[in-house]
Amino acid sequence: MSAVAQSANLDVRPLTGALGAEVRGLDVETLDDDGFATVHELLLQYSALALHGQGHLTVPKLREFGMRWGELDVHGFTPFQGFDDVLQIRCDPDHPLIEHLKLKSFAATTRFTEEDACAPDFIEV
Repeated sequence: MSAVAQSANLDVRPLTGALGAEVRGLDVETLDDDGFATVHELLLQYSALALHGQGHLTVPKLREFGMRWGELDVHGFTPFQGFDDVLQIRCDPDHPLIEHLKLKSFAATTRFTEEDACAPDFIEV
């Protein structure tokens, strides 16, 4: 576990040897600047993060978290709950991965920049 994760008392589980990690013990709704810096450091370390336990977030709160990273991308698909920068992603509930993760539907915000190929934020809806 990284020193960043230990200092924040987070449960960080690498997904592969190359990239990605699950992060537990974090509430992005109450994240202060130091906590956000921790998430940013983890993102730089693992390149992709699954932030578990965020199902309580409303779409406006998801957008608020997404905007901490920069301007959100307007994707051009059907707006979700009135926001054209939020995309609902539905999954096949019978897919084994979906059953494993206990997920049914997501809302996502994304932003695309030259520095970050794609920086999505997801919540279960």
